Amino acid sequence: MKFKTPLLALIASTILMGCASHDEIAMMADHRASVIEAGLPYKLGPLNVMSAKSDGHTVNLLMIYNSSGSIAPQKLVDASANVYCKDNEVRSVLKKGVSYHVIIRNERGKMLVEKYINEGTCSELEG
Repeated sequence: MKFKTPLLALIASTILMGCASHDEIAMMADHRASVIEAGLPYKLGPLNVMSAKSDGHTVNLLMIYNSSGSIAPQKLVDASANVYCKDNEVRSVLKKGVSYHVIIRNERGKMLVEKYINEGTCSELEG
């Protein structure tokens, strides 16, 4: 009996630490989404950022592409990935497990581009 109590305590604490770690990443994603959402909507060239929501470890960003834009939506998303990976603050949360899901739609709601940006994306861009 004396052996079981410490063993159960060790197992319980290990499980709780795993849950805390998971919740910490979700809280970081939620915080990032809240900070972005607070300033919406805002315009970035031919893009209007309309929504920022968190879902677990992911920050979902919805952007509307202005059809008069001269830069292709895919190039805009690729450029965004480069900026995210080079920004120290964003990169630090990517390294901890937060990811960004960028969705660009046209003015009528049709999906134009969708991209996940995470630490793996940054590693690929550097390699």
